[in-house]
Amino acid sequence: MLKMDKQIFAALLLTVACKFKDVDSAPCTFEFENSTGIITSDSARNYSVCSWFITAPIHHNIRLEFTTFQLTNSQVLGQNWIEIFDGKSANRLGVYVGTRRPFVVKSSGRFMLVKLIKKGTKCSPCNFKAVYTMIALTKAKPRITIPIPVVRTVPGHVMWCYAKGTPPINMSLLNSTSVLAKGESIVMSQIYQEGNYTCEAANEFGTDSRDFQITFIDCGNPSLNLGKMYKGLEKNIYFYRAAVLTDDTSKCIPTTTRILIFSSKKVQQLHAGIFSNLWELRRLIFLKNKIEHLPKGIFSNLRNLNYLFLQSSKLQYLSTGVFSNLSRLMYLQLNLNKIKHLPEGIFSSLRSLYVLDLSSNEIEHLPAGIFVKQKIIVNLYLFLLFNVC
Repeated sequence: MLKMDKQIFAALLLTVACKFKDVDSAPCTFEFENSTGIITSDSARNYSVCSWFITAPIHHNIRLEFTTFQLTNSQVLGQNWIEIFDGKSANRLGVYVGTRRPFVVKSSGRFMLVKLIKKGTKCSPCNFKAVYTMIALTKAKPRITIPIPVVRTVPGHVMWCYAKGTPPINMSLLNSTSVLAKGESIVMSQIYQEGNYTCEAANEFGTDSRDFQITFIDCGNPSLNLGKMYKGLEKNIYFYRAAVLTDDTSKCIPTTTRILIFSSKKVQQLHAGIFSNLWELRRLIFLKNKIEHLPKGIFSNLRNLNYLFLQSSKLQYLSTGVFSNLSRLMYLQLNLNKIKHLPEGIFSSLRSLYVLDLSSNEIEHLPAGIFVKQKIIVNLYLFLLFNVC
């Protein structure tokens, strides 16, 4: 039985809970099917959580334009935000908070979910208004995407492919001539055999087919992998327990990994290119390690990363550009380290940052305008800094 540190286990629970919670269980729910309609804060005034579910006809998508948007974001006046999902809940388009100029959000298909969350007893000001319209799609045959160019995995991990085009798109995943799974717009299955696989898609305007090969890794390092499908989402977890990371470590981590946990507590150095093939990684967890320095560009290939946990890792230095290209990062935990200095513009690429924890470090000065490009931070933890100026 795998023994996990309490902090690692808590971090894993947080990431899973945040991603896979049931977004349809709100106490107030509104459903729209008309060709146009209005969503306002008035209808949610007496609720802490409220959802608006919009369904367009087949061969249409949804355009949602916010003409007014004011949601408080403070401990005194309340922490409130809106999440918008592309589809029934699988893909989050963004998190929106504060005062914003008019903006537009579009769905890729015929479903959109808008969810309001209020934290605390106050929401003042709490005022928004949005108008949705349904737009006819251009008729197009399906185009399949294999999200991982090189499929190097472990038995039990989930592999998937998806297609864009005019819905509905019926899809199949095959191994030789055996059908492993079927789905609409996306198809996935746990993999237990190496070999050649095929992804097929069809709609009323045509078909598409893509072949790819799956190989298994076997590096002999002590590790644990968990693969599971949860509400139409793939959840591939990989625990890497080797203490020493080398230039070849990247070849020992499945490219299908969604949640990567370094659990040895003894990692001291990160080599360039260690994350070069993890195109679909969503959560990266380092806890209680000995990494004093993060080299520039170490995370530059993790364009889909949402959560980065680096607390209690003895960090002292952050290079300029270390977080570049992490435009989808929402949670960044840097607390309980020994960081003394933050380079100017260190967070400038983190346009989706939602929670930032810098507490319990030795930072003496915050550069002017360090958070100027962060528009949606809901929780910023700076307490227990050594001497904030």
